[in-house]
Amino acid sequence: MNPVSLSERIGRMRPKSGGGIVEYPGHATPFAIATLRVYGRVLSAQLDKFLEENELEGMQEMEKALARVEEPQEQSSVVQSYRSGIESKALDVQRYAWSTFATLVWANFESSMDLFRIWVENSEPSTNAPREPQKRSNRPPQGIRRLNCHLDYFQNCNVNIRPVAEMDYLCGLYLVRNTIVHANGLIDRLDKETDRTDLVHFIKEEDGLSREPFGFEKHGLLCVHRSFSIRALEVTEAFLNKLNLAVESRYFASDASL
Repeated sequence: MNPVSLSERIGRMRPKSGGGIVEYPGHATPFAIATLRVYGRVLSAQLDKFLEENELEGMQEMEKALARVEEPQEQSSVVQSYRSGIESKALDVQRYAWSTFATLVWANFESSMDLFRIWVENSEPSTNAPREPQKRSNRPPQGIRRLNCHLDYFQNCNVNIRPVAEMDYLCGLYLVRNTIVHANGLIDRLDKETDRTDLVHFIKEEDGLSREPFGFEKHGLLCVHRSFSIRALEVTEAFLNKLNLAVESRYFASDASL
């Protein structure tokens, strides 16, 4: 028997409870993840090509500079200077590229969580798990607080997703995102001391993250590498898959009951 895709399987299910039905986010989530995965591969290929061209261009410029000097000591200084420039440029471009990718991973994750929350709200009877009243003057929760609000709401609706094994990683990913978006990668520019401390610890624990000296900054510049960004995509995908299965189990009857 041929395997049945997730979208086909959900399409053959019926809701267990009454309520308005909006577009089920479980259809779109796999496509968004797949798009990011393809983008990651394209980005890797483009960076590999850039690194080769950057190395070649830098070496050609270095040879021209070496032709203008004769003293061995001066030649050594020229080689060191150009090698440093080549490596610095390569690091800057890679850091920018994979930092941007990491922020896209978080944005997709947060957007997917919002869509699941909206779908659950629309699928619940009005007397069940009412939406929290929001005053116009109040700013809605952001980041990890927003995620926890969603998880609490799902739990109240008997969508069994807790405990979240990935929570520590997601907290670290959100700190990485905030450092990139709000602090230009400079760890010391984060507002809270606890955030700076937690991020430094997260950097030590996770592959694909490092810190580079930057001016007089105590904690330096956050460097995001390919391995971290790809792992971030894998972790968020795994979490969204678990959430999808939990929502599916709560709101849809299986084919056997049809």
